Amino acid sequence: MPKILITFILVLIVAGIGLGFIWPKYQELMGLYAQISARRTELEGVKEYYTDLEKSAAELKNYESALAKIDTALPYDPSIASLLFYINRTLSENGMVLKSVNAFQTTEPAEGENIRTTTISFSVMGEYESLKNFISVMEKSSRIIEVDTINFPSGGSLISAPAGSKDASAKSIPGYSISITTHSY
Repeated sequence: MPKILITFILVLIVAGIGLGFIWPKYQELMGLYAQISARRTELEGVKEYYTDLEKSAAELKNYESALAKIDTALPYDPSIASLLFYINRTLSENGMVLKSVNAFQTTEPAEGENIRTTTISFSVMGEYESLKNFISVMEKSSRIIEVDTINFPSGGSLISAPAGSKDASAKSIPGYSISITTHSY
């Protein structure tokens, strides 16, 4: 019997030594499996996020024209030159003349805001009906333009008819001072 007992004790010692070496490796392996599972879950979440982004991008392409209008309404570049070009072109299309740009000011956005405000004051000449048409076009513009003030000076500017024309009389054309505000990013 002692032989069986010695064999049994040796088997227990070998198993204990084997288990002592194998158990930490087994625990390490289980930890790695847990990390792999967590990374797979994270990767699936990231894949789902990018799939949602792709769907949103495809959906936004359906609204590309509307987004272009928004970009026009609130441009990223508050270029005074392009705004003055637009104002001058709109005045000309409505039978008015830009006499002078009196002042312009761009204010930086306050902290926590993204929108800049640009105020321009200018003088124009033209008939009252042309002024009404100009204001109407400005209101319907895709760019956000607010007409702040319109001053009607008491006298108009005299413009004489060109030499050699049949109507050689002087015509009084009214002048107006207009102040507008526009917004941009």
